Amino acid sequence: VNLKQMSLAVAEQREEAFILQKEEIEGDSGDDEYKYENVSEDEQESEEEDLDQYENLKTKVEMKLSQRAESPMTTLSMPPPEPKHVYREPVVDDFIRNFLVGYGLSDTLNIFQQEWHNLQKKGAFHDNNLGFFTDVYNKNKKLKEKIVQKRKEVQEATVAADQAKSTWEKIRKERDFHKQHYERVQNEKKVLNENIKKLKELHDQYEERIDEITKKYEITIKEKTLLKLERDRYMNKANSIQKEIKDIEEAMTKEILKKQRRMEGKLKKYKEEGKLTPWPSDARPNPYLNKIFDDFNPNMSNVHTISSHEKAVGGMALHARKDVVATVSDDCSWKIWNMKNGELIMSAEAHKDFISAVDFHPSGSHLVTGSADKTIKLWDFEHACSTQSFNEHTQPVWCVRFHDTGDFILSSSMDAQVKLMDLNVGKCRQAYRGHTDSVNRVVFQPFTNFFASCSSDQTVSIWDMRTALTVQTFYGHMNALTDVAFTPKGSTVASLDTDGVIKLWDIRMVKEIDMYDVVPNNLNTRANCLAIDQNEQFIMAGLSDNTFKLINLEKREIVSTFTGHEDSVNVICVNHDNTEVYSVGSDGLLKIWRQVESEFVQS
Repeated sequence: VNLKQMSLAVAEQREEAFILQKEEIEGDSGDDEYKYENVSEDEQESEEEDLDQYENLKTKVEMKLSQRAESPMTTLSMPPPEPKHVYREPVVDDFIRNFLVGYGLSDTLNIFQQEWHNLQKKGAFHDNNLGFFTDVYNKNKKLKEKIVQKRKEVQEATVAADQAKSTWEKIRKERDFHKQHYERVQNEKKVLNENIKKLKELHDQYEERIDEITKKYEITIKEKTLLKLERDRYMNKANSIQKEIKDIEEAMTKEILKKQRRMEGKLKKYKEEGKLTPWPSDARPNPYLNKIFDDFNPNMSNVHTISSHEKAVGGMALHARKDVVATVSDDCSWKIWNMKNGELIMSAEAHKDFISAVDFHPSGSHLVTGSADKTIKLWDFEHACSTQSFNEHTQPVWCVRFHDTGDFILSSSMDAQVKLMDLNVGKCRQAYRGHTDSVNRVVFQPFTNFFASCSSDQTVSIWDMRTALTVQTFYGHMNALTDVAFTPKGSTVASLDTDGVIKLWDIRMVKEIDMYDVVPNNLNTRANCLAIDQNEQFIMAGLSDNTFKLINLEKREIVSTFTGHEDSVNVICVNHDNTEVYSVGSDGLLKIWRQVESEFVQS
């Protein structure tokens, strides 16, 4: 009973409920042969010691319970513990007893009981020191469960370690990335600091320069103001000089008109009397000497194209005062065109064979044409008919030119002769013989009595129309000449041969002053014609490769090549104000080239 009370007290102390298993031991009846012995005094003393130990244990348990009752935790209202069924393993002696009873070994059981109690009375051992029968197995089982649990924990720890390792790798990579980023930022910061330092230095330098430039600007403004005042003074002076020049030109023009009227009166008298026209005087002013033109712009483009003839155009002439041109063609007709709008003004069927040459009368009232039918015809615009016809050549006529007085016509032919026609008497006045081959082009020196001729005999000759004598002959070309032209001021003559070689001759010094080759190393291209701008800065050459080239005389180089014709370019001329170029070719087209800054073909 005491043990039962102690067990309940311990259970209450542990706040646990126990269910004791009641085991009955069946024994023999009271008439068993077991002999009871008297208990000695020593055994009674041991029992009294056991009772004292029990009393001491009970006292300690009560003290412990009173301490727990006095503690603050007991003031809390705790729910009553739920009863639990705890299976306790049997102790060793109970296991043996149950085994012996189960197999009916009553004698053995009695002997075991007697010896067990004797040993306990002797104090050889105590029940508390005995373990359960299944302690070893339970320990092994618990160890196995613990091992399984530990293995699971090891697996979990392995997984956690792997995760931690991957996390560590990730963190390490992030650390390396941030470290690199930090280093890059530090380098950029260093570079930026250096750049800021340089910029500060540059800023200081620029401030000094700005101060210098500001001072220079102020000085320049002052100089500009002074230059502007000086320019205005010179402009006023130039305007006064231009006014004086204009007055002088007007006076000279009036004087020329008076002389022309006197000459016309004389010519009319001579014509009525059937006398030859007197030779013009040498004292005729050249208006181009003092005339100022705009600079010729080499950047030109084709702004208008006129389909002038059905066949090749062999000749073209510019009106003396207007932007009007006359064209002649292999279709035996001539046409006059207004170059401002490209309209046809007049046309006529002129000759029996192709027409190769044309020129305007200085007054603009007549037109002269030369043809392969060996004739030269003079056309009157007022009556729209041919007023005179000359048949002085024995071969096709290549070129015709009016004298600036309008009383003479100069012609060249394949018969190697140049002839001068007197319009007042209507017959040949002079014949100029000196070339040994076809004379391809003739041209008067502006406002003089001299003219130049070029021939297939590779020479250029200067003639006095009054004496029919050669003044000078220039040699130097290696092939037949196709064109010759005077500069507007008349001091220089240019000649062109079929190889594309252009030579400039000084007629006063009687020598070659320059040479240009417009078709170098091209044996299949033939040069046909040339033209000079009004300021004598550029020269143009028309070629058989459907182009014409522009040469800068000062730089001595080809600056532009103009394409657009579909066949050989035969004639080129520059208009009066030096802003447009007209060209005709074997394709029957008349093209207008205007100086445009953005559109041109550069060679």
